[in-house]
Amino acid sequence: MKFKLVILVALISSSISSKGQVIPWARTPIDTSYYKLAMENIELRNDLAKYKEDFDRQLDGIDRSISTASALFGAMSVVGIALGVYISRQYDKIQKAEIAAREAADEAKRWKSWIEKEPTRIYKLIKREETLHILQKLTLVPENIKNVQNHLLTSDLEYTDFDFLKRGYLSIRLNSQSPHHSEYYQNYLHVLFHHFAFESAMDRQIRDDFFTHIHQSIRISFASDLERVIPELIRAFTLTDVKLWEKEINMFIDAISDSYYSSFPRWPSFIIERFNSASSLVEFCQILDSEKLNMFSLLFKKALIDSAAASNLIHDLVDKHAFDRLTAKFRAKIDEHDRMNSNDI
Repeated sequence: MKFKLVILVALISSSISSKGQVIPWARTPIDTSYYKLAMENIELRNDLAKYKEDFDRQLDGIDRSISTASALFGAMSVVGIALGVYISRQYDKIQKAEIAAREAADEAKRWKSWIEKEPTRIYKLIKREETLHILQKLTLVPENIKNVQNHLLTSDLEYTDFDFLKRGYLSIRLNSQSPHHSEYYQNYLHVLFHHFAFESAMDRQIRDDFFTHIHQSIRISFASDLERVIPELIRAFTLTDVKLWEKEINMFIDAISDSYYSSFPRWPSFIIERFNSASSLVEFCQILDSEKLNMFSLLFKKALIDSAAASNLIHDLVDKHAFDRLTAKFRAKIDEHDRMNSNDI
């Protein structure tokens, strides 16, 4: 029985391997469609896998292209934004430059108009800057006064400039071993006399040297210089008790008496007119009376007797009595002088 079954299985396998052919001795055909479908299914699966692989590869390429395009677009966006910011800033700069240019043009027009309208003022401003530079340099190189004296004498100095000259002068005075010490010394005192007579007279460190040197200062001065200096000295004398200035007043009057201006009648009157009180004028004249009777003091006494300005200063009996006694004394001096001159003749 078992043998028969083995033979049957062998016949069926042989029939299937013959791909559906009818076994000559078996007239019943065998159906092979399932095998064909299986093979086609395998081929379809292979094709599908191949197509899927191609699709995935194409999809990856597309993703890479999109990524590249996105990166490029992002970079271009950043560049575009940066370029926009740069252009905006440059535009702002151009606008600011245009505004600045218009303002500069307007400022230039204003300067041009100012220069055309006020050349004298501009000249004074420029000269003032030059003078200030010279004065500041004197504090460092006080000997430079020799080179800049003429410039300073012809310049308009301000009150604050006195300190520059004082520092330079005191520095020169301390350095008495300098070979040109006396020349520098005189240069400073000339400038101080010309511009700062009041300040120099009131300054305790300069006063003695100032009045000791006043002879030379008056000798080289012009009339216009004296017109400016004399009121300053009178202001210093009358600021306190005039009697305290006896030594300085004598030096001042003696310097004028020895100068070219001693014989000019205008100067006694000019001095008298600078006083603003009768008492100060009387005290000043009393000091003057103690001096020798020279040409200037004689002219001064005559001017005082005839001075309307002096008479106008008298406001009370005390002043009047003092003034009358002084003028009577002056008349006696003048009469004595005239008699001496007539006897000599």
